[in-house]
Amino acid sequence: METITLNGSPRTLETKKEAQNLRREGNIPCVLYGGEGNQHFFADERQLAKLIFTPNVYIVKLNVDGKEYDTVIRDIQFHPVTDKVIHVDFFQLFEDRKVDIRIPVVLNGTSIGVKNGGRLRFNTKLLKIRAFPSALLDKIDINIEKLKIGDSVKVQDLSFAGLEFLDSPNRVVTAIKAARLMTEIEGEEEAEEVDLESMSEEERAEYDKAKAEKEAAEGEGKGKGEEGKAKEGEETKKEEASAE
Repeated sequence: METITLNGSPRTLETKKEAQNLRREGNIPCVLYGGEGNQHFFADERQLAKLIFTPNVYIVKLNVDGKEYDTVIRDIQFHPVTDKVIHVDFFQLFEDRKVDIRIPVVLNGTSIGVKNGGRLRFNTKLLKIRAFPSALLDKIDINIEKLKIGDSVKVQDLSFAGLEFLDSPNRVVTAIKAARLMTEIEGEEEAEEVDLESMSEEERAEYDKAKAEKEAAEGEGKGKGEEGKAKEGEETKKEEASAE
């Protein structure tokens, strides 16, 4: 795993007011734990941004008060309104101790299934693993070139030296789904077959929203149609009454 150096300075007061002053000056309060006691320090906001706003994961070589620590970022706190970083937790690494960490998944190649008209589903973009620091990887590379329509890759299918996967073995990482079309009997309207199980939470939310809007629009149209028929019937009755 790639290593990036970060310089920090010890905090003196460790109070709420001090933390607010640090943020005004462009610094972020941090804490290092996992070793002998917790160490509170602060680091430059711009330097931390390079570690936070990226899909990559790094080992952070942290320099604080003349001492050097191998660490990883364990938690990041954001302001609920501005979304600015307000605090960062670092976890100290030791060569003889395993660490739990989430690392990104990268799909390589174009699958046979996609070439044949299938659709790629990328369900899990981060995987939680446990390993010694020396075995940590920058990313989990998965070659999908041989995947056909209907094939999938689950956590239980992955094997990397020195890594223990902590997610559910049945969790789907990626899958190739058929993009078939079916014809509705009423109206002979073509509609795409939807596989709800392979959708991510975001995709499912968008699908449910679109479906609800469509049903509401159809219901409104049906209501207007019935209302129009009712008015037409009333007008016909009035005309018949006038004729009599």
